[in-house]
Amino acid sequence: MSRVQKRAEWMRRRRLEFLLALVVLMALLLGLRAADLQLFHRGSLLQKAVAQREDVLKIPAPRGDILDAQGRVLAASVRVPSIACFAEEVPKEAVGRLARALELEPKRLARRLSARSGFVWLRRQVPPEMARRVQALDVPGVQVIHEWRRYYPLGAAMGPVLGFVDIDGKGIEGIEFVRDRWLAGHPGRKVVVRDAKGRTLQARWLDEPRPGRPLRLT
Repeated sequence: MSRVQKRAEWMRRRRLEFLLALVVLMALLLGLRAADLQLFHRGSLLQKAVAQREDVLKIPAPRGDILDAQGRVLAASVRVPSIACFAEEVPKEAVGRLARALELEPKRLARRLSARSGFVWLRRQVPPEMARRVQALDVPGVQVIHEWRRYYPLGAAMGPVLGFVDIDGKGIEGIEFVRDRWLAGHPGRKVVVRDAKGRTLQARWLDEPRPGRPLRLT
């Protein structure tokens, strides 16, 4: 082997040794960083994870209107507030104030919350002023969610024909029941990230609600 070849071989080995040392050094640094996070920052990481919670909420969609032959509205959906919570996040000391705002019996509400976990409806389709009272309390884990309530402009006059829907907006009598699949909307799904007090930090749609189709009677 000539002197030039020997030098080329020596340079190649040096480069390989350098690259190997670099890989070992990077692995060592990553290991030290992981150990640092595990040993010294584990508490803060856990605290941050506990302080933030991500939930997927089902967001209702409005039903389609029912119209008469002249295009007048016989049934429509109106947006109304409902009150819900994540039971384990509601402080015990706030239950009394929350019950008064919701016009509920405090002991019964306390038992209900202690027996449940996760998402719980407290009162659905409430007057706007009740929703404002609840929001003003700023109770952790409690939130106002808007739903859709069926409204019949002619009142009970068309009841035997139109029928009605339940609180979830599902047709159970009359045209509302017979044409439920046509009238029903498709609910959406929203990812909501909240802090320890239940306040929304971030929200994004997975699927947006799709309204139901209108139905015209002939």
